[in-house]
Amino acid sequence: MKSVTVKRGDEVVYKLVVKDEGKTAGHASKEAKDDRKIRSFKVADVPTGKTVKKGIAIDEMVNGVRTLELIDVRAAAAADAKPDMTAEVVMDDGVIYTIGLNEEGEDHWLTVSTTGGENDEAVKELAEKTKGWAFKVPGWRADQTFKKADEVFETVAVEKSEGAPAAEPARSSAPAGMMAPRRSSAGAMGTSPLRSRSRATEQPASPDAGDAGTSTQPKP
Repeated sequence: MKSVTVKRGDEVVYKLVVKDEGKTAGHASKEAKDDRKIRSFKVADVPTGKTVKKGIAIDEMVNGVRTLELIDVRAAAAADAKPDMTAEVVMDDGVIYTIGLNEEGEDHWLTVSTTGGENDEAVKELAEKTKGWAFKVPGWRADQTFKKADEVFETVAVEKSEGAPAAEPARSSAPAGMMAPRRSSAGAMGTSPLRSRSRATEQPASPDAGDAGTSTQPKP
């Protein structure tokens, strides 16, 4: 198995891909060790602003389609042609198994179809046996794979900065060289900036001003 893609309609809920080949299961039979390795999977294409939930058992999500525990069977109904969710399982040889899930009350029914593998007798036999039938599986087994997005992902937490930058000191909006208006003790506006400017320019230049070209502030 190379990947598992779970969809709701045409929208991809999540996709699992092989992370590493791993080792063969120690408890597996000799035949199983020859044909299968226990692989580790990871979530691919994580949506922007999301992260995989901590503690989620990704490899168990694969088990829901790796081993199907069938507890009942019936002829496929019209509703089975449009499943609530699907899982596309891509195998190493390129064969794709599409497993559809329909929930009817507390019951979970699966349908199975194949793409590719026309020259593989095992694939052809499975396709013939599953065509036109729906299979009931335990709810807990279906829930392993067929999950909602909020069961797999969570929003990335935004870290707050430890200290806010210091605010810049307020700047006077008055043009350069213009005096700020004064207020009288009664709170009324005193000499206007323009008049203060006029009086300042009438005073002789201070000897200490040098070549700076500035004028001294008039004495009140």
